[in-house]
Amino acid sequence: MVRTPITEGPAKDELVSRMLSHLPVTFQTSTGPVTVLLEEMRETDASTNQMSWHGRLVTGMRTGARVHGEYDCLSRKGTLSVGIDGT
Repeated sequence: MVRTPITEGPAKDELVSRMLSHLPVTFQTSTGPVTVLLEEMRETDASTNQMSWHGRLVTGMRTGARVHGEYDCLSRKGTLSVGIDGT
């Protein structure tokens, strides 16, 4: 599994809206922008600002690969993980 820091991403309202509308979300990472189609998302803390999500890459060398993210909606930072084999 390859983990990449998310250095900037959308606010919570945009993140939720894009997932519900089946629109991709772009996250800035330490290696450049990554666009993800979110398939599932859940809040992971009582403040509702910490999110965990699963989806598929829309852009990049591993287009279609399954990804997982941990994201803080206040700091707009987190981590993005992609399986080595893309699954």
